[in-house]
Amino acid sequence: MYEQRARLFQPTVLGAVWTYRLLVASLAIVLAAAGYWYATRTEVWTATASFTVQTPQASTLFGINADLDPRRHVANQTDVLESYAVAEAASAALAQQDPPVVISADSLRQSVAIASNRSSDVVFVSVSHPDPQVAIAASNAMVDAYREVTRVAAESSYAAALNELESSIASLETDLEDIADQLGVNNISAEVLAVQAELDAAVGELAAFSQPLPDATPEEFDLAATRLQELGERVAVLRATLIEMGAPPDTSDLLRRRSDTRARLNALLLRRDQLQLDADLAGSGIGFSTEAVTANPSGVSTFTAAGLMAGALIGVALAYLLAMRRQRFNTRNEPQIVLGTNLVADIP
Repeated sequence: MYEQRARLFQPTVLGAVWTYRLLVASLAIVLAAAGYWYATRTEVWTATASFTVQTPQASTLFGINADLDPRRHVANQTDVLESYAVAEAASAALAQQDPPVVISADSLRQSVAIASNRSSDVVFVSVSHPDPQVAIAASNAMVDAYREVTRVAAESSYAAALNELESSIASLETDLEDIADQLGVNNISAEVLAVQAELDAAVGELAAFSQPLPDATPEEFDLAATRLQELGERVAVLRATLIEMGAPPDTSDLLRRRSDTRARLNALLLRRDQLQLDADLAGSGIGFSTEAVTANPSGVSTFTAAGLMAGALIGVALAYLLAMRRQRFNTRNEPQIVLGTNLVADIP
């Protein structure tokens, strides 16, 4: 019974906080100010630059990387920013500034922090350093180095792809010359060669035919279907014409090889033109960038929030202890509960 009565009159945490709210608020404010003062006296400064990652779909016309997940692309670019190649390029650029800023690539990698938002393409590059001007210059240099590294990598990739296409095109052109020489030896008539050339052009046009986009109108779909049917009928008629003209049997395989080779050559030439255009349109990998212009003491918000929480917790504990030591009746009926009987008069 005594324990039940004791528990009945014990103060609650919320009640104690409300009763001594000025004490709790004062301790929280004082410790938060102490955390801010400590953070502002630190010797480490942090500068932050930001930029938006430009996805390949935004900088190419023919959508080579159309299936790439933009979120995965942003994650890949943050890994590139943390690479030694970007840090080394930034270190070299800083050394060439006037006045020069001397900081090694290893030190730069240790002092940089990369952060990205999953719901957007924004990447933040923060650099911490005892000198605020060095922190500002280093964060901007990291963004510039990333732009340069990605540009060089894109140019190298496009150049390698173009070289491979040029090699394949040259090989196909050599095959066509060999086939032409063999057809010349067999004395194919000019009429047959003309029909075969027309057939090759029709086959190439059929191979390069592109379907209308999903958002095309019904009329455009009908026109595309009609054109595709016309090309198919034209190819069939030209092949039948060659048979009627009596093309030599021993050259039929050469004519078929020439037709296939020309179709492949036309496809590669089209692909090369598309790649060259994409290379001209390719961006730097950065859509929009914001340079760092100021540096802030590192951990200001962290130390301030920690001081605020610590002050609030200490204030709550003190308020509860004070409430426990200064218990009092809140209503005139509570003494009756303690004594377990009705009183003749009220206790003031």
